[in-house]
Amino acid sequence: MVALALVVSGAGLLEHVRRQKPEVMIVGLKRGGELPRACVQALAERPHMRLLGIEDHAACTHLYELQPVRTELGELSLNELVDAIRQATRRTSLLDTGAA
Repeated sequence: MVALALVVSGAGLLEHVRRQKPEVMIVGLKRGGELPRACVQALAERPHMRLLGIEDHAACTHLYELQPVRTELGELSLNELVDAIRQATRRTSLLDTGAA
């Protein structure tokens, strides 16, 4: 197993992830557990990687992972298909949270 714990951020973090290809990445988080944008991008690029985030006050730890989700929709009419597409595009992404 390859684990990655670094004291870098932003593009430096992404470069390390791309080079090392870790299975687990450990990052420090600010209170509230919000992921920095570079970590969200790293998860998007390496969807099988898990990220363990430890808040700076060490009282809370978070596990982040991307999981494929399959939802059976059954037979759909054309209108139902259009509605399903609209609903799917309304789902928020970690990349849209404005995490810095």
